[in-house]
Parts: sequence; C-alpha cells; structure tokens
Amino acid sequence: MKITDEELFILKRMYRESHNDPTREGSQYEVVWIPKSTPWTHAKQDQIENCQLRMPWYSVYHPLMIDSAVIAYIKKVWNFKENPILVVIDPEGKVINNNALHIIWIWGSLAFPFTSSKEAELWEHETWTFEFLAGSIDAAIPIWRAEDNYMCLYGGGDMDWIKKFTSTAQRVAEAIRIKLQILYVGKSNPGEQIRENISIITVEKLSYSLQDLTLVWVFWQRLKSVKQSKMQLKPTVQNDPIMQEINTILSFDEKDEGWAVFCRGSAMAMAKSEIILQCLTNFDLWRKYMNDQDFVIALNHYNRKFSLAQLIESQHLDNMF
Repeated sequence: MKITDEELFILKRMYRESHNDPTREGSQYEVVWIPKSTPWTHAKQDQIENCQLRMPWYSVYHPLMIDSAVIAYIKKVWNFKENPILVVIDPEGKVINNNALHIIWIWGSLAFPFTSSKEAELWEHETWTFEFLAGSIDAAIPIWRAEDNYMCLYGGGDMDWIKKFTSTAQRVAEAIRIKLQILYVGKSNPGEQIRENISIITVEKLSYSLQDLTLVWVFWQRLKSVKQSKMQLKPTVQNDPIMQEINTILSFDEKDEGWAVFCRGSAMAMAKSEIILQCLTNFDLWRKYMNDQDFVIALNHYNRKFSLAQLIESQHLDNMF
C-alpha cells in the first residue's frame, strides 16, 4: 500500500509503452498487484479502489481474499517488509527475481525479462556518458546531442548559487561562441523548495528545467538504483567509473550545495558548487590554453588542477590524505 504516485507513474508509463506492440518481446509479461493492508478499514478500501482505478494491470480484488499463509510466504520467502517489491515469475511459476524494481528504474522494459543475468548483460554495454546519466528524462537531450551542442546538467537547492552559476556558464559560452544547453534536475526527495526553484528558473529563463517534480524524483531514483544494482553485482567502486561518478553526484545531493556536469561527445567535466563556479569565473585565466582542445576537456583539466591546488592549500589532514 506504500506505492508512491511517482512509482505508479513510471510503472504505468513503462507498462503502456511496452504493451503498445503485443508482438514485441518486451511486452510478454503481465503485472498483478497484491495489496496488503492490516488492519482493515473502510478508508483502506477507498484507498485500494482508488489505486486500482489508476492501474492498467490486474490486481487482487480485495486484500481479505489473500490467505494468511500467502502473506506469511511473501514476507518470509520474498522478504517483503513495507515498501513495494516487484517479484518476477517465469511461465513455469519459478521466481527468477525477488525484486526487479531497481533495474526497471534504470532501463525500463529494456530489462525484460527482468532477470539478474539480463541485468549483468545490460551493464556489459553501458559506459559513463551524459546519455546514461540523464537517461530519457527529457526529450530534448537526444536533439541536443544530434545537433552536437554542449550540454550541462546541474542540481542543488541554493537559488543564489543557481543564478550565479547559470549566468556565468552562459557568459562563458557566449565568449567562446558555443551553443550550451543547460538543464536543471533539482534534488532527490523534491519538495516545495525545488518546485519554487523550477518556477523561478522558468520565469527568469535561467536555463531549461525538468517541469514536473515526478521527473525530478525519477532522475534521482534512477541514480540510487544504479548504485544498488552495481553494489549487488560488484560491491566495489575500484575500476568502475560509473559507480565512482554516481557516488560523487549522490554525495553532492546530501547537502544543499549545487553541482554541474558539462558534456560534449564522450568528454565530461563535473564538480560541486563553488569549485565549478570558480572554474568558470576563472575562464580568462585558462582559455588561452584551450588551443584546439574541446571546451569540456579544457574545463576538466582546469577543474582537476584547481581542486588539487585547494587540497594542497588545505590545513586539514583528512583532505590531504
């Protein structure tokens, strides 16, 4: 019963997209919702009926129809606690995945038949790119890529920093005559603050922005799912660029500070709030070293140099280590 509106939105979108073409391999599955609700009340009945009306798949008509032994089995064998799980059962009735939600948040119906082996296979073909980071969160991203634009994804809750960052980034782009597309993705667990930020960004035309808090939630949930999937398959960040970069972005989100990722082609540069802002502010100091280098490559080099200089100047032994 704890399924959120955001989770329901994504599951419905995936289900309808995959079932639009019944001949497609990724459409060969069905979903059955098993609502568990104790103690039983009329208010719970209204809640269940409301959920059923919003679900395009099957559901158990009434929770009291579920035998207590079945509930005990789901808790003990499927390890169900409170949050929704999506258990995958093959045509022979065998459980092949105790919870496929995280791979669905990452790949959607491309993860069909939602097995661990399919998950491992998908990871074999993934690399750390802007497209992987952004996923299908905004329809404009493939267009920007096709037009060979520079792209920037940024987040955080500090509106003052957002205004400084976007104006500085656009000023640098104008100075070197590049087309830079900037997209705001907010913070995980978005609330009224992020809604207000999106409104200000849109009204003042500071940059592009995800217009729906559900999409903001989806972006961050996908990153958390990437970490969960990686930890299950290979519980180490060593020699795993995707895990390293995802952990970095998630660490930025723990505070209210901003962060940004710049990209063009396969080149990427990423840093947190004050560092990336200072790198852009200092652009006149390093633009002469660009020569034939791509702007993102040059920015990444300066970012590393600037960050190292800050560590060397630091008085904190932890930072030196």
